Amino acid sequence: IIDEVATVPKTIFMSKNMSSFGNCGIPALTASSSSLAQKLKSFKQIEVCLNPSNSVNENIGRSHTLNPSCFKVTSSGDKLTVETNLQSRMRLPGCARVIQFILCSGEALQEEQRTIHQIAANMTAQEQQRRDDAVRRAQDKNNDITKQNARDQEDYQRKMQEYHKKQNE
Repeated sequence: IIDEVATVPKTIFMSKNMSSFGNCGIPALTASSSSLAQKLKSFKQIEVCLNPSNSVNENIGRSHTLNPSCFKVTSSGDKLTVETNLQSRMRLPGCARVIQFILCSGEALQEEQRTIHQIAANMTAQEQQRRDDAVRRAQDKNNDITKQNARDQEDYQRKMQEYHKKQNE
């Protein structure tokens, strides 16, 4: 358990990429948010507390599906405290977005809203693409049916001509 606990700070703070809106480390988020970077510089100590009762469940922002609820961030003077559940130590997301909501809530809410609009636009585009594909498939099927009907009609006409020819002989 000591080794698992020792990896928690690196896991929650140091992720260099944003795997999702709510799952990002401090380097990834401060690269795009100078105000967060500036506010973080005012802290001399960042403390990680693992809650053994596993009772941390904080909802931040407007979207509870985009944002992690497994962190509770508080600031006191020059100390920033990040509390999380002990049982979550092996599957924690980055906590930078939660820190941003606490320190720069207006900016975080704007980014969240922009992300929500982007997700909605992507979903709309995907739905439109799905509909366009369905229409294209239906048109292709109709074209195939029309071609088959034309071939069947030609076969019928040819067979009828052969039949009449035989009848006249």
